[in-house]
Amino acid sequence: MSTGRIRRLRLFTAAAILVVLILAAGVSAYDTKGTVAISSNPSGAEVYLNDEFVGNTDIRISDLYPGIHYVRLEMPGYKSWEKIFEIKESETTYIAHNFETATGDAFSINTEPDGAEIYIDGEFQAYSDTVLLNVPAGQHEVTLVLDGYSDYRKTVYIQEEMSQSLTHVFEPLPTTGTVIVESNPSNADVFLNGEFKGRTRLTLEKVEPGTYSILVKKEGFEDWEGLVEVAAGKISDVYADLSAMKVAVTINTAPEGATVFFDGEEIGKTPLDFMAGQGDHELLITKFGYADLSEKIELGYEGGNFFYELAAMINEAIADAEAAISANSEYDPAGAVSALEKAKAAYLAGDNEGALSWAQEALSLAEDIDGDGVPNRTDMAPGLNNIVIYILPVFVLIALLGLFVRDFGRHLIKPVLEIEIPASIDPDEKNPKAVVSIEIDGPYRGHVCTISIDGDEVDYISDTGSFNIDLAGRMPGLHKIEAKLDVAKQRYGTKTVTASKVFEIGSDIIVAEEYME
Repeated sequence: MSTGRIRRLRLFTAAAILVVLILAAGVSAYDTKGTVAISSNPSGAEVYLNDEFVGNTDIRISDLYPGIHYVRLEMPGYKSWEKIFEIKESETTYIAHNFETATGDAFSINTEPDGAEIYIDGEFQAYSDTVLLNVPAGQHEVTLVLDGYSDYRKTVYIQEEMSQSLTHVFEPLPTTGTVIVESNPSNADVFLNGEFKGRTRLTLEKVEPGTYSILVKKEGFEDWEGLVEVAAGKISDVYADLSAMKVAVTINTAPEGATVFFDGEEIGKTPLDFMAGQGDHELLITKFGYADLSEKIELGYEGGNFFYELAAMINEAIADAEAAISANSEYDPAGAVSALEKAKAAYLAGDNEGALSWAQEALSLAEDIDGDGVPNRTDMAPGLNNIVIYILPVFVLIALLGLFVRDFGRHLIKPVLEIEIPASIDPDEKNPKAVVSIEIDGPYRGHVCTISIDGDEVDYISDTGSFNIDLAGRMPGLHKIEAKLDVAKQRYGTKTVTASKVFEIGSDIIVAEEYME
């Protein structure tokens, strides 16, 4: 082997060994790093690793070099916490911490005279003079109450691990009280028994004891009304949460007739007036042949008046109409084709509004060729207006009903049934008669008249005219003759009429009222 070749082989071997060593060193460096997992209760605390902020708990931090590290956890309202820990090669170190509430050291409350009730944030704590321990750090409202004296209220801020004191000398109980009025939002007008007193937050001192009406007003908000009881030496709190009133909104567009969507809900077409709540809203305005307009609007207590000029998109509208005609070609949309030609002609003539109107007409006729509001593909009869289909049976029914009424009228009959009896009947008369008259006006198939005397059937008549009914052989006294006429119509059943009279044998005739049915 030549010397040059040996030299090249040695160089190649050395380079390979160097690459392997570099890779091995990188892998070794990676494998020697460690991880720390940090959690807290409650979670969300700020994590400072070696005095550098790295995130909030719960958190996992990788690629830490082995050795000693320092962690600090901070969270508002809780005591800060710190710890020194060690990271080991290729291992995970777990750190967990339960936070302790941050408190002051000693809070001394003294009063003159002593024995006053101490309330912090509305909760009873103790009687003065006293020292309170472990009061949570932060802002608190302290109220001191002692019979016979005016209540005392003060806002204090407790510093963490610091001693503080509060001293108060009570004043003798006055003959008036205090009213504190707050509102959301603030700076609202306050009226006490109808008299303006100022704006919130408002403290009214030296108010005579009693019950007062209170009114809180702010422009753009609903009025708040209530009652407040005022007692001597006491503080009466009033809090008014005001509700924003709805305001008038006007939307106009050029051209008019655009559809308005307010917070995603269709509310009408321009020009449009409506009421809406104050605050931020989403507005979308659409109109065929024009670009959609979308924006956010903010309404204050004064409402809003908006005007928008829509950008015409005539070519797009004509293209949409052409596409609709093509998609509905199987229904032969001749009316749509005619409207489309008019749209193109108007566009060439510079009549943009006319072009859009005819393009919209073409689109509508293409999708619904009979104009009944039902798209062609779901219409039972695309070429026939559905209202005709719905009304036609009604016309047929009316015609049939008319024929029935006409036929019924032609087959009406008017039967007449009368009974006549002589003014008097002598018991010795040998052949007394009653006369029954039957007349029938109109078409009929037949009839029968049944004659009864005192409930016994005595004769049957199947013809028209006047007929004598024998009354002989009756005992003296009252008797009743009845006639019942049943007429069979040519159609529509049977017609029945009746008539009756009461007579007396042996004296003058007593006649009851004749009637027919």
